[in-house]
Amino acid sequence: MQWLERHAWWGLLAIAAIIAVSGLGDLATGVTWQAVDVTGSTSAEIAAQSGAGFKLIDFVVRTAGLYLVALGVLLGAVLLFAYRQDRPWAWWAMWTMPVLVIANSLLLLAFGAWGPAITGSLVGLVAALILLAGGRRFFGRSGRL
Repeated sequence: MQWLERHAWWGLLAIAAIIAVSGLGDLATGVTWQAVDVTGSTSAEIAAQSGAGFKLIDFVVRTAGLYLVALGVLLGAVLLFAYRQDRPWAWWAMWTMPVLVIANSLLLLAFGAWGPAITGSLVGLVAALILLAGGRRFFGRSGRL
């Protein structure tokens, strides 16, 4: 268990990297899978129906991609510079990862994007389990949070 407490942060770092890379993908490509998953129409079909509407949707997806890159980098920085030094505030701050990932999954689910919603829920659950497994090292052996 002690090994897991000491090294599980690598899993969180991997998730932070995936978040950043996912954001880079959205930033670079704009609307791709989201169009079909959410509306049932391809990007080309949406653009043909409303060029201005498609441009707005593409802008929002790319902006969200930029925010994902920033989030992944910030989470990675917290992990590398505070979490590894057993700073309790870093453990609490890292809870933004599973909370935001699961909240995004619920939003995707509400819009009918089942595949990404299920994947995101699993990633959020893994992040929460990693945080729970490593929690004792931040608050002593008593486990008092």
